[in-house]
Amino acid sequence: MPDAMLRVPALLGRIVRLPHVQTAVGALVVYLLAWGYLHWFQFLTPYLSEPDPHYHIKAAWLMRTQGILRDFPWAEHSIWREAWFNKDFGFHVLLLPFTRGDLVGGAKLAAVTYGAAVFTSFFAVLRLSGVRHAWFWTLLLFCAGSFWGYRVNVARPQLISIICSLWVVLFVIRRSPLGVGVLTFLFALGYAAPHVAVGYAIIFWLAVGLRDGRFAPWLPLAALAGWMLGWVVHPNFPDTFAGWWIQNVNVLQASWSASAPALGMAAELHPADTRSLLLEHIPLVTLALGAVLLWPHVSDRSDPRLVTILIVGLGYALLTMLSKRFIELSVPFGIWGIAAIFTSAGPTLARLGWRAKVPAVLALVLVMGIGGYRTAVNNRALFSTLSYQGIPTASRWLFENTPRDSLIFTCDWDDAPELFLYNHRNRYMVFLDPMFMYAWRPTLFETWRTVAQGQHVKPVETIRDAFGAAGGFCTGNFGRLRRQLEADGRVRLEGRPGGVYVFVFEDEERDE
Repeated sequence: MPDAMLRVPALLGRIVRLPHVQTAVGALVVYLLAWGYLHWFQFLTPYLSEPDPHYHIKAAWLMRTQGILRDFPWAEHSIWREAWFNKDFGFHVLLLPFTRGDLVGGAKLAAVTYGAAVFTSFFAVLRLSGVRHAWFWTLLLFCAGSFWGYRVNVARPQLISIICSLWVVLFVIRRSPLGVGVLTFLFALGYAAPHVAVGYAIIFWLAVGLRDGRFAPWLPLAALAGWMLGWVVHPNFPDTFAGWWIQNVNVLQASWSASAPALGMAAELHPADTRSLLLEHIPLVTLALGAVLLWPHVSDRSDPRLVTILIVGLGYALLTMLSKRFIELSVPFGIWGIAAIFTSAGPTLARLGWRAKVPAVLALVLVMGIGGYRTAVNNRALFSTLSYQGIPTASRWLFENTPRDSLIFTCDWDDAPELFLYNHRNRYMVFLDPMFMYAWRPTLFETWRTVAQGQHVKPVETIRDAFGAAGGFCTGNFGRLRRQLEADGRVRLEGRPGGVYVFVFEDEERDE
């Protein structure tokens, strides 16, 4: 018995030294650290950081209480009225456990839970792809700038995009058609851009073919099959095709084309400021310069795995210059590419003497410390100043003063999600993106914008008769319309905290 007991610690020691066990233990530690880090920011206030999570958590709640949504009547003047493409269906499924109880708190907890999964996936993927010192490279995510830190801490489906992208690329470079197909299938259910998985596979396919002369198409075909299968089983098929086109063609075209109409789209679609981008990511820029210096010492610069990761990372970096929302992918893939170069050039680094290593390490520690501090301070400032500007009370007032299922006029496209969270008894103009109205009825969109900006000569008749609204909600940015409505005796208007105002028409019947 004593001998057997002595053998137990040795056996445990051998188990702990197994690579996959070390990866699993490391991933657990990363998850716990990231969860605590994101939780600290997320719960500085009881408010959500932007409109979209209000919609996502409420849509998940409706799925839990009413079943899978086959249509979406809450978006009255939107393409969703005719083609409800729940592009985020898989993400809403993941939100279901967080819909019991306070929905705002549930959305915040979901952001922390799945945001931490991004950090964990990054660590695991680096370990499984053979990158050395995965702990160090994962630590860089905590120094990756405030916008990236913000994007990874919001209950939005880009979290699905980051996680799936990382794992798809891993399965691509490990030449696993089954893994690529399954991950792309899940991608298609949870996010509007499953085509990127096909792109990852094609990049690797070309890299292998150009080097080895063999163009085996199995990985791209597996990704394409996963994408199509995901759409076919999607509960809103075939409207998924319309949703994909709007999200990935119309929206980006309107964001990037100088001749596109000014729709007032989300700030995340605007180009990133180069100077701010460089200053926000000093640790990454420093290591990227180091990777450039090490490039001549890379043992196999034509390695398809390395080429694929570098092309993906550089591609997302260029896209970030066009729309800063791509920072969510350019950061992890950029770090992965840098880490792969450092790993491949390991023998060269090992030959450096301590006189070269010590100053480099000290400089890197200083740069990372500054980057981590700035990231934490900026995110704390952002999350600690959130507020709702009277929207909960405004939603309650509209609930009590308008008929059931009646339309609420909203002055902006991002007002509806927050109202919807607190009041799904009413209907609203358009959700989440102005393109959903513009692509459906361009003339209607222009009329809506003219009214909201207080430039229409007959705002009451247009809101009430043309749009069919029983009342409305606007923020303080739309003061000109407010003055028009206050001057009309047919309108009862009330202000709310934060400058928002609500109104109904006095001659409308009310649902008691």
